[in-house]
Amino acid sequence: MKRRYTHIGKCIFCKCEEPEVSFFKRPHILPKSMGGEIIGVDICDNCNGYFGCSDTLIKVPPRWSVEVCVKEIIGIARYLFLKHEKNARYKSKFFNIWESKHTIDIIHTNLFSKDSAFLTRQFKRGLYELFLQAYHNATYDGLNPQFDKMRNFARFNEGDQPVYYVINRGAYLVASDMIKHPIFSMTDCMLQEMKDTGFYEIYLGGHRFFLEIADFDESSRDIALQKLCNKRHIGGVLSEGLIRIDSINQIDFTLNELYHYNYSFRPHR
Repeated sequence: MKRRYTHIGKCIFCKCEEPEVSFFKRPHILPKSMGGEIIGVDICDNCNGYFGCSDTLIKVPPRWSVEVCVKEIIGIARYLFLKHEKNARYKSKFFNIWESKHTIDIIHTNLFSKDSAFLTRQFKRGLYELFLQAYHNATYDGLNPQFDKMRNFARFNEGDQPVYYVINRGAYLVASDMIKHPIFSMTDCMLQEMKDTGFYEIYLGGHRFFLEIADFDESSRDIALQKLCNKRHIGGVLSEGLIRIDSINQIDFTLNELYHYNYSFRPHR
């Protein structure tokens, strides 16, 4: 009998059940191209396919999928951390890296100029998609109405959800195994901290991000962010501060703060 990747048998994104949808495709929580090894459950084949394919909800090009956008932005840092290891390779739809010239060719220049809002939004949607998969895999509570806003944002491109980025001062305290095979940690301690602070912390490619889990209003959000920074020691020797991502260009995806030189960006020819 063909294996079904289910626990409760209801998709955590579209909320459809069998026989309306099927659950036969293996849903990697993080794409294999990012080193993901953990398999999730209760992501129907339709939603599983949607996240990895051209985005049919986008009316005009570019239609890069949410998972591709996350993989491309995190992939450069992942390669730079691992490039000295045996058989290190870098494949990208967005960039060519020329190590000898310290140069990155942008294949799709508009993604970092006039279409940067699209790339930023797809990247944020991808992080929330990955979070909900990992959370459900650990708790089987991904259908909790608490997550309806992020669910609709990630799957149906509705509304908006903030993502916060820790500006690094060049100290990346991440083990190589976490770079090779990143996970969204869902330990009891992490889940309790998420409940206490209203935010979930992610390490990807050496970068630190925070997703907003609680439903804050503007005044309570500012107070919660300040408490978060104090608790996680953000702003000091290791990090400059915490910013809300409004543009993908705010992310130091070439690790300039670590290597202390800039890659030159030039259009691909």
